[in-house]
Amino acid sequence: CHGVKLARQTMWDMLVRIDEIIAQPVLKQMKKELLEEPFLHADETSVTIRLEDQKGSKKGWVWGWRNEPIDPLMISQVPIELSLGRGGDTASAFLADWSGALSCDGYEGYSAVGQKSGINPEAYLADVLIAAETTPSSQVASLPVWAWAARQRTLF
Repeated sequence: CHGVKLARQTMWDMLVRIDEIIAQPVLKQMKKELLEEPFLHADETSVTIRLEDQKGSKKGWVWGWRNEPIDPLMISQVPIELSLGRGGDTASAFLADWSGALSCDGYEGYSAVGQKSGINPEAYLADVLIAAETTPSSQVASLPVWAWAARQRTLF
């Protein structure tokens, strides 16, 4: 870009170091805060990945976790993880120390986690909708999309 030539290994080493000193501490804190939430959404999707030490590509999985704060002024957190498998061990490992209600699709990998608390997901989401109804118009942009749509009485 600016005439600086860097070896591929040097660039890789720089990325690894940035991950160590910046990304991992941020993700660790995000996970800590996320696991304090009583209600989480989870989803996984396949991705094609290329492993540096192998030829070709491999199928991997990106797992996303998201909170749904009742307070519409709070920001949702969405840490993601990459795994080479789709087994329930990824969900179990991420949610090992968590007890709450999990909203997810019907994929059986989440069954290893189960519902670890008496939290009713429908009642919790109803609380979010009530909070959305009382949110001042000037702050509507901070609502989750589905809560905004419910507030507007529209479907998408």
